[in-house]
Amino acid sequence: MVPSRGARRAPRGGSAGRWAIAVAIVAIVGGLAWWFGVREAPATRLFLEGRDLQARGEKLAAINRYQQALLEEPSRVEVRFFLGQLLLDERRASEAIPHLNAAVEAGVRDDAAPFDLARALASVGDQAAAQRALAQLKVPPQAHTASFAGAGQLAEGLGDAPLAIQFYSQAAERADVPPKVTERLGVLLAGSGRAREAITVLERGLTRAPGEASLHLNLAVALAQEGRIAEARVRVREALRLRPDYPQAKALAERLGT
Repeated sequence: MVPSRGARRAPRGGSAGRWAIAVAIVAIVGGLAWWFGVREAPATRLFLEGRDLQARGEKLAAINRYQQALLEEPSRVEVRFFLGQLLLDERRASEAIPHLNAAVEAGVRDDAAPFDLARALASVGDQAAAQRALAQLKVPPQAHTASFAGAGQLAEGLGDAPLAIQFYSQAAERADVPPKVTERLGVLLAGSGRAREAITVLERGLTRAPGEASLHLNLAVALAQEGRIAEARVRVREALRLRPDYPQAKALAERLGT
């Protein structure tokens, strides 16, 4: 008897055994996946509840959910990152540091975790550790100008001029860079013995904000460092024209014999 075309042939001999083994493996794998999914569900649910509460501004409730999630699954580093952020916001830096440090060590949110860890460490007085943490920050190129500027400001506050220059330089490349960021970059460059670079930066800043007296003043300082006294006098006079009561400009004008 010839089987019809639509009929399905049953496996023969050894192939039947292999078929049964394959079915058993699929069943075992499916069972394990279900079992691990059940185990993970409580931590995931608590984490998502925490994110929702955090988005609604209910910080203390969110902290509670994140802590519960970590009790269920201590290895969830992304939970530790968000918990650390909230603890820092609540001025609980000492509690935040271990969680943020875990995130940094795991490479979780390297565009934010090192910044928050640096802030936390600075708030407890560990400036050296804060500098090391901030140096690991990786601000993505597509980030807002404020992200680079904020990192530069923190680095400057920590006394790390080279790192501040790095972040401020990235901010200064943007069309929407605030004049104050350009000014701080110029000041740090001049203070680091890089007056020529400072002049370039400050002149570029003045094309965007010609009415900023402080930019004229700091450009005058950089020009004077380069021995360009006549140009420095022009800039300090412009700073005083814009702000007649500018004490720093008056002092520089006196030193320059303006």
